[in-house]
Amino acid sequence: MCHQTKARLASVPDSVRIARSITTAHLEAWGATIADVAHGQVADAVLIVSELVANAVRHCTHELEVSLVCHRDRIEIAVTDDNPEPAVLKQPHPLVPGGRGLLLVDALAQQWGQQQVYGRKTVWARLSIPPGSALARNCSEPVGRSGP
Repeated sequence: MCHQTKARLASVPDSVRIARSITTAHLEAWGATIADVAHGQVADAVLIVSELVANAVRHCTHELEVSLVCHRDRIEIAVTDDNPEPAVLKQPHPLVPGGRGLLLVDALAQQWGQQQVYGRKTVWARLSIPPGSALARNCSEPVGRSGP
C-alpha cells in the first residue's frame, strides 16, 4: 500500500460528517488535489464512506472503524462495525425514503463486498485510480496487488 489511515468513531450520526472530513483531508494530503487526475475519485470516496458509515451507525451498538487505504491503482474504503448481520443490497419502492445507500456504493465502486469475522462485519469498496495520479507517486507497490 502507498498510504493508509484508520479512525475509530462512536456509533453516532455525527460520525458520518467526521468520516467525510477524514476521507477528504487524507486523499487531498496524499495528492488528490483539484489539479490531480484522481480528484474526481475524492467525491466518490466521500459519498461511499458517508453511506457505509451511516449504515454502520444505524445498525451497530458501540464504535466503528473507518479504514482508508490507497494503493498504486486503487482506493479502498472499509467500515467495520459490531453487527455481524450482512449488509443487504435492496431495491426499495420509489416512494419509500431511505434504503439506497448500498445502491449508491454499488453504482460508484469498481467493486465492493463484505466479510464477517468474530462477531464483526466489514463492508468495503474499491475505486480505481487513473494512471498518473499523485496518489501513486513514491509507491513501491506493484500495480494490481491484491487487497483485503
